Amino acid sequence: MAVNKSTVVTSATTANGTPKRDVGDWIRRLNNAAAPICAMIKSSDISKKTGDPSYGKGLIEKQSSDQMKFEWFTSVPTTMYFPATAAGTGCAAGAETGTAVIAATGNFVVRDIVVNLRTLEVGIVNALTSTTVLTITAVGGTWTCAKGDTIAMACNTQEEGSATYVSRTEEPTNNYNFNSIYRFAVELADTAAGSPHYGEDLWARYKKDRLYFAMRNLDNLLLLGQRAVSETTSVTIGGVALPMYTTRGMLNYSAVEHDLSGAVDWYRLQTEVANIVPETMHPDEEIVMLCGKKKYNWLQAQASKNFQWQDSGEKDTYGVRIKRFMMGAYNVKPVLHDLFNQGAMQNRALLFNTGDFKLRFKKGVDLQIKENIQGNSAMSKADEIRGTVGLQCWSGGANVVTLENWVTE
Repeated sequence: MAVNKSTVVTSATTANGTPKRDVGDWIRRLNNAAAPICAMIKSSDISKKTGDPSYGKGLIEKQSSDQMKFEWFTSVPTTMYFPATAAGTGCAAGAETGTAVIAATGNFVVRDIVVNLRTLEVGIVNALTSTTVLTITAVGGTWTCAKGDTIAMACNTQEEGSATYVSRTEEPTNNYNFNSIYRFAVELADTAAGSPHYGEDLWARYKKDRLYFAMRNLDNLLLLGQRAVSETTSVTIGGVALPMYTTRGMLNYSAVEHDLSGAVDWYRLQTEVANIVPETMHPDEEIVMLCGKKKYNWLQAQASKNFQWQDSGEKDTYGVRIKRFMMGAYNVKPVLHDLFNQGAMQNRALLFNTGDFKLRFKKGVDLQIKENIQGNSAMSKADEIRGTVGLQCWSGGANVVTLENWVTE
């Protein structure tokens, strides 16, 4: 042992030193407080002081299913408007040789009245010449049809004493999805559990962090997931083929994908969003727009840029923060989500109505915490978050819109 002949100063707090450590009595979690990481099953709120998460009601209501597969039906009204895929044959009034070429003539019967919406010329279908060609008798004038024209069905006409009719019915479309099985476990050796630690109880801390991790994963699944081509996907692990259930998420339901193609100003966004929202969405329904902070802040900046005070005097703050934006006939509510802060997702946004979705789970296997799942001989304690989850979209995706390539810089 060496003899120290200098004044003793404070030594570094290391494993070899004797000074006692001065450690805070709680751990500050650096969780995302600005953009929620979960919104579907549970909403999240982050403590301003500790960073600890707490959970509230999610955006979507839940319903159990008896099977792993759940189904529902959608019905689309009979199509009445048909783009011309090629130029047709023109004819004079009363002539029976006019034609219209469309993708499919299956919705038509003879005696249907048709109108070219470009020329407003009217005709009567006298024959279904093929699966793509209508033969038409011109009414009151000529008949012409160019590629790109739109042909409208406008009722039908019958001769006096008509005894001919054709029944037209359509069957609904079957939609389906599957529940996905998930497990998030945490295990702690008995000897580790008995050791004192700084901060909160070690076991409680691990479980709290695991729940937060599970919620983040489940939200990503409900947004990004895809169902198997068949009922399950076979995954070989350790030489054993295992059937895996996965559920279809919102982005893969989306039937309307609109490419904004670069820089967007406020006028363009407002008009384009209003124009691409499907007409099957009711104007009284509030549309949620999931987006990242870049798009959310840009929307708020547009509101502040056009904001004007109507009164005078000194103000503590300047600007506005809008909860809902009016876009045409629709009210759009921007909602921050951390997924849309990541990579290429920053230039995307997802629009939907919460009532269009239902969270599904296999009856008796909803999200739950299962305690003491360790083996009988294990010198440890293990708990897990487990359950099943699936996503049902009543519209089959017809009322779900994805905005792509939305650049605001």
